[in-house]
Amino acid sequence: MVAIADSFTLEPRLNCSDIIKISLYLTKQIYRFIVPDKIRKLIWILRKQGVRGLRRYIANKRNLQFEETYKPTLIKTVAYTTNSLPVFNDILVSIVIPVYNNFDYTYKCIISIMNTVTNIAYEIIIADDKSTDETKNITKYFHNVRVTVNETDEKGFVTGCNRAAKLAKGKYIVFLNNDTQVQKNWLSSLVRLIESDETIGMTGSKLVYPDGSLQEAGGIIWNDGTGWNYVRGTPHQFYYRPEYNYVKEVDYISGASIMIRKSLWNEIGGFDERYKPAYCEDSDLAFEVRKHGYKVMFQSESVAVGIQKIFSNGFCTIRIILILYI
Repeated sequence: MVAIADSFTLEPRLNCSDIIKISLYLTKQIYRFIVPDKIRKLIWILRKQGVRGLRRYIANKRNLQFEETYKPTLIKTVAYTTNSLPVFNDILVSIVIPVYNNFDYTYKCIISIMNTVTNIAYEIIIADDKSTDETKNITKYFHNVRVTVNETDEKGFVTGCNRAAKLAKGKYIVFLNNDTQVQKNWLSSLVRLIESDETIGMTGSKLVYPDGSLQEAGGIIWNDGTGWNYVRGTPHQFYYRPEYNYVKEVDYISGASIMIRKSLWNEIGGFDERYKPAYCEDSDLAFEVRKHGYKVMFQSESVAVGIQKIFSNGFCTIRIILILYI
């Protein structure tokens, strides 16, 4: 028996130190997965999508490492310099940016437009809601920018956009949040889509967070009148999946980055001021666009990154819209 045993190379047994190391490793892995935020995420998926939905989520999480990730181009720190916007005789697109303070975000937003928009005649109109910071001096930093300052006591996104849109010279009007940074082909893809079909009245962008995770690929209005941003919170590893990257007709598009025909905008009368100061006006506008015989389209090639906060209207309840238009 001794001779037979000596003829084999026996695997060493785990000592106490090895057991401790393995235990610590396993504990660390469990802790990395089971944390309060993730527990809430799992519970939410289980409640909304059931066991099958939870299984799909876990399966997708396991495949994250095999997905190509997306990283947007961001302007992080800049020294405020003087810039000159291009001047065009025949404006195609009027870009309206409603602002209230937060000059740094507005500055970077405009720089991102200048860096990415080429071969399109555009103008930028700042709808200033009585800012008290350096926004008051924005014309010092951007020559040829147009500014309209709110001189009334009525503040908010709705009134600011409606006021600025009256100054628009372009064939199309774009409404863009000042806490965004636009990516390459942001504007050209919107123009290309809306000019490809005369029945398209409004188009909108894909919205993402600074880490590349998805915020919206078109908006959904459920049967009960509530709204939701399609793909909201989807990790950046899923960015290039085909279901998030094709042109499609949608219920609505968040007002963070939308383009509408100026003629249609004037026909509708702008954002409905029943929704002032803000929220749900973009959903209402989409219903009005369809009411006038046009389509609302999502353009996946047009990407805007939200820097300061998440975009509006993810949880907006708009039962009044269904009452008005159905």
